[in-house]
Amino acid sequence: MRLKADFADNVKMNVDIVRIVSDYVKLKRSGANHKGLCPFHHEKTPSFHVHSTRQMFHCFGCGVGGDVFKFVMLVDRLTFPEAVKAVAEKAGIAVQEEQSFRTEDDATSRLRKELYRLNEYATNFFCEQLGSGPEGTAASEYLSGRGVSQEAIEKFRIGYAPQSGDALYRKLQATFGKSEALEASGLIMRRDDGSGFFDRFRRRVIFPIFRENGSIVAFGGRILGEGQPKYLNSPESPVYSKSQTLYGLNLAKDAVKKQDYSILVEGYLDAIGLSQAGVHNVVASCGTSLTEGQIRLMARYSQNIVVNFDPDSAGVSAAERSLNLLLEDGFQIKVLTLPKGNDPDLFIRNFGVEEYRRQLKQAPFYLDYLIEKAREKIHPESGRSKAEALNWLLPYLSRVSNSIERSEMAHKVAEKLAIEDPLVRSELQRAVRQRRSQLQKTVTNQGSRLKPVEIQVLQSIFGNENLATELLSFCQSASYYRGLASERIFEAVLGILREGEPLETDRVIARLTEENDREMFMRILYENVEPLTPDHFINCLDALKRHYWESERTALQNQIRDAESRRDMVQLQELLRNQQKLTRQLADLSR
Repeated sequence: MRLKADFADNVKMNVDIVRIVSDYVKLKRSGANHKGLCPFHHEKTPSFHVHSTRQMFHCFGCGVGGDVFKFVMLVDRLTFPEAVKAVAEKAGIAVQEEQSFRTEDDATSRLRKELYRLNEYATNFFCEQLGSGPEGTAASEYLSGRGVSQEAIEKFRIGYAPQSGDALYRKLQATFGKSEALEASGLIMRRDDGSGFFDRFRRRVIFPIFRENGSIVAFGGRILGEGQPKYLNSPESPVYSKSQTLYGLNLAKDAVKKQDYSILVEGYLDAIGLSQAGVHNVVASCGTSLTEGQIRLMARYSQNIVVNFDPDSAGVSAAERSLNLLLEDGFQIKVLTLPKGNDPDLFIRNFGVEEYRRQLKQAPFYLDYLIEKAREKIHPESGRSKAEALNWLLPYLSRVSNSIERSEMAHKVAEKLAIEDPLVRSELQRAVRQRRSQLQKTVTNQGSRLKPVEIQVLQSIFGNENLATELLSFCQSASYYRGLASERIFEAVLGILREGEPLETDRVIARLTEENDREMFMRILYENVEPLTPDHFINCLDALKRHYWESERTALQNQIRDAESRRDMVQLQELLRNQQKLTRQLADLSR
């Protein structure tokens, strides 16, 4: 594609580079310049400058610079003629293609332009099929059943691909003839025997995928009824790169800029459901986890984000993988986990947009989310379990590049998990300072100190069937041994008793997978303690119960502080009731 030199010069003279760049980068005035985060490399501190007088841009971080055309070429991956045309259209300057362009001179530009035309034609075809005939009616009923309004269908240009094997191909061939672009588009596929082509998308509800500038680059298709794969996407092409595309960004980017945060969901219908309910700053990753390219794309509009993936195990794993990349790129992250069984689309339909906004407002920052995940995975009341919780969290903390921020996070983790041992606190700070993913083993073992009551209870039950039965009954209502250094030993012992097997040392050792636990068990057996009477044994069990309840009360106090900081009065009242109940139980135990 070749341009007349005077046309490019005319466009350049009549556009403001600051306005063009502002569509992609959040700029702030700085003297005679404007500056922001560079869209071409990862950075935390803005080094990207735009000079309004000279109409140039330059990044002092990566060295990239040039005029408005160079910027659009790089950011939108266009050729020079395509960039001039794009800038002209943004500025409202009429382009007479037949006079200004000679497409035969540039095969790449010609192919890209043809692909855009094909995708636009295909989108119109799919839209015409939706609601047409029995198949199209069934597709419309499916969308209606999913709560998708007619307005949303038109806004997102949702359509339907009929079951017929080559309905679209015949239309495309009649309109465009045989061309390289047909196969490159991914809309059709070659038959295995080489005898012809057939449609890639068949019997599927079609979701066109747009670039942020509004061009249709690809399609996603959801099977209507039973069949595999459930979702089918276009292959990559000269105009489509999955890792560089976010579904819905073309419609959400202005809202993201205005509200200074984006909501990231997984699927098409999640984004559509939130958007039609009035939550416009939502985009979908079109996959299971984010890529670096998608993160750079989001950073153009805001570095604040709420990750709202589905609450199933795959969704949670995707959220955690995405968190890692977002952390490294300096995003301020919140994580919204909706009640189990509700993806964002279903939640909106079941509970309404106002309840969703309330949940959104209360979404915890990523560190609080991770701490709660650590609590779910393990029981961080004991020294050893707390060390394991820290080792689970450290790989996330180590990804934060700012050393001061890492130190503040480490302090918050220590407070939340009630880390009181100064040696462990000090080692945690050293670990985050050095960006290590594990505490030193010597410190990890500091929390493994046995309490005398643990030794007395565990020694007494060997050879005393009555006391062993008493312990089993005692632990029926609650796991009162949780948080003790000997927690795993208690689990092994109770497992044997529940299965009705003889309580023998070899059986316990066989159930202990960690060498440290086996060594601890042997120390307990050889510790010199007085045998317990039945009454003293009951007193020891009460001491275990007291320790368990006190740990629960400490955990509740942390949760109460969290609820107060979020002003979640409903949860706060429930937590206060639980705290009062525990206080009464502890008082009764002391009488």
